[in-house]
Parts: sequence; C-alpha cells; structure tokens
Amino acid sequence: MISKNLKNFNLRQIADSGQCFRMIPCAPNDPQTAYRVISGGHFLIVEQNRDEVIFHCPDDESAFWDHYFDLGTDYGAYIRAVDPADEYLSKAAAFGSGIRILNQDLWEMIITFIISQQKTIPAIRALVEALSEKYGTRRHVDIQRRCFDNIVFCVDDDWMAVYFPDNGTGVMED
Repeated sequence: MISKNLKNFNLRQIADSGQCFRMIPCAPNDPQTAYRVISGGHFLIVEQNRDEVIFHCPDDESAFWDHYFDLGTDYGAYIRAVDPADEYLSKAAAFGSGIRILNQDLWEMIITFIISQQKTIPAIRALVEALSEKYGTRRHVDIQRRCFDNIVFCVDDDWMAVYFPDNGTGVMED
C-alpha cells in the first residue's frame, strides 16, 4: 500500500475521460469508490479521499503506476498558465482539473482507439474485457486492502492481462 498526497488528480475524472477502458469502479454507485486498473500485465486497486490517493500494489510496481498516471508532471502549473481573460479555456481547465494524460501501453491504446470509433464507453469496456478474456494472459492478484474507513477486505482473484501481439495466440489471423 502506497499513500500519496496528490493535487490535480481525480480518479473519477480520469476514469470518465475516455482515455482508458480498464479503469473500473469497484463500487459503481459510490462517489468515493476505489477503482480496479489494469494496464498490460499490471494490476492496481486505487482509491482517493480528497488529495490522498492510496495505491494498493506491490512496492516494486509503484514506479510503473507513477509513470502511468504521469505523477511527475505539475498539472497545476498548466492550469495556472491559462490566461484568466480566456473564459472558455479557464472554465475547461477548472472543470477537468483532475484529469491526467495517461501513459498507456501503445498496443492497448491502439486496440481501444479502433474499438472506440463505433461504441460508447460501457460498450468499449465490455469489448476490451471480452478480448482480454479470450486472448489475454490469466494473472492472479492477492491484495489485502484497508479502506479509508478502516474496513479491511481482501482481493484474491484472477484477472486477464490484455492481449499482446507477440504472445503467440494468432489473434491477428482471427
């Protein structure tokens, strides 16, 4: 478990931005929910309470997720650089102040972009999960998680990594 204090970071805004489709709320009806995030062969449970963000992953995965969520970039500096006289851009920057530009796997991004041309976000998520289930590599996660309200529960489940073209499944011929 890795806790970070992050400004200009909002899980819901990122998940709803349409950049990625394997960032799924663990409890869809809870506005302060945790998210399950899969990228390539990496799995994360992440939750947020205001500026505190908790990454439930092994310590050796921290650098991967820091890069994925672009945590080394000061998004506040970009927002402060907006000309206050530009009302349209000022409103846009304020509205999306928690969105991050995700550093996604190129193959995953290309596949989801192609799928996205004719679908809604829920349909894209379902298709990506179906592709991963059919052609992906089964992985296992076992994480004990303590929520902000100190309830402890465990995630002990299998999940599917997204298909990569070099894993020998022959999907490109399908």
